[in-house]
Amino acid sequence: TQQGHASARIVSYNILGDGARLALSPKHAYCPIELREWPGRSLRLAREAAEYEADIICLQECSLRAFAQLQDEINSAAGGVGPRYQGVHSTQCIHEPGTNGEKKRLAASWTASETGLAIYVRI
Repeated sequence: TQQGHASARIVSYNILGDGARLALSPKHAYCPIELREWPGRSLRLAREAAEYEADIICLQECSLRAFAQLQDEINSAAGGVGPRYQGVHSTQCIHEPGTNGEKKRLAASWTASETGLAIYVRI
C-alpha cells in the first residue's frame, strides 16, 4: 500500500482458445504451428503469468480443460517464491445475431491465496 491505499496487481490475457477452430485454424497461420500448439503454449503462458506475481490473473477464451492445466502450471511456475493461486472458471453461452448457434465466452480468474481478496467473475 502507498499512503494508506490498498493496491492489487492484475494480469489479463486473451490466451486464444485451443483447438482446430481457434489457435490451430488457418486464420492464425501467420504464427508458426509449434507456437500455437497447446502443450508448449500453456507452459509459456504459465511461466509468464507467474513472473508478474499478480494478485489476480484473468484468462479469456480459457476452456475448462485448459483452466485446470494452467492452474497447476501457474502454481508450479510460481514455485515457493510467488503467490499460490486458487481458480474460478465461468462459462456463458450467448446467442449472437446472424449465427446458427451459440458461442461460448470463457474466462478464468485466479487470486493469490495470501491476499485474502474476494473476486467476482462476470462474463
